[in-house]
Amino acid sequence: MSVVVGGKILAELPKAAEKLTIKITAIKKAIKEADDLKDVAKRIASFTSKTLDDKLKEIADAWKKFYPEVFAERKFFEDLMAIYRYKAIDGWVRTSDIAPNFKAVDFYKGKSIGNQILAETAISMKTTKAKDVRQWLNSADIKKNIAFLKDGLNKLKGIDSNKHKMFINSAEIHIYMPKENITDDLLKTWEKELSKKTGETGIKFEIRTLEDFVK
Repeated sequence: MSVVVGGKILAELPKAAEKLTIKITAIKKAIKEADDLKDVAKRIASFTSKTLDDKLKEIADAWKKFYPEVFAERKFFEDLMAIYRYKAIDGWVRTSDIAPNFKAVDFYKGKSIGNQILAETAISMKTTKAKDVRQWLNSADIKKNIAFLKDGLNKLKGIDSNKHKMFINSAEIHIYMPKENITDDLLKTWEKELSKKTGETGIKFEIRTLEDFVK
């Protein structure tokens, strides 16, 4: 390979190397996430046959791995709630069946007309170890999530995601925390701030543990 010293080719080499590094990083991330999904599927398949004590231990262990393994454990928690709370038999639909990156909404009840979704109730499931409610509300992810849900509640706008448009009648954010984090003081503080946010946005908030539903 020839290099023209001081010329355009030499000047562009660092940029090319940076682009290549970004591509390689993205490929590695995609491979890891694919492996994580396979692992989560195996864990879910064996979870329901375990004793209650073993189930609760696995949930506790998953919270310990939650950082830095956020992607895998969030998927694990969401899959659990699809089995134990937001059941298809009860009319819940998973947006991940439409697309794995559907905006804001994880589960909904409603109907579809073509690519238009009319959600009577839409649930955004959030898992967090955060204890500071204001810090949580001010995080970029939550701000974006709330903005999308507000779009969904707007009958003239809706949520545009993955070639679908969703209109929402009632939007809820269900927050799941490790059970040891949920003290009376934490609940009082969070519920006060979340009540204000409900008044501002029309979005309902709820704080629960995964253990509330796993049997």
